[in-house]
Amino acid sequence: YFLGSWLDARLGTQPWLVVVLALLGFAAGVNGTIRIIRTLQKYQNDG
Repeated sequence: YFLGSWLDARLGTQPWLVVVLALLGFAAGVNGTIRIIRTLQKYQNDG
């Protein structure tokens, strides 16, 4: 959020970089969660 706000203020692109970086952060969080779930399922299925 802060990086996007700073870049938007500096480049005059408000609010686009905040939105783009927030969406990228959300996608990274979902991806990390999916990877953790898959790892846990693998260990659970292996016994």
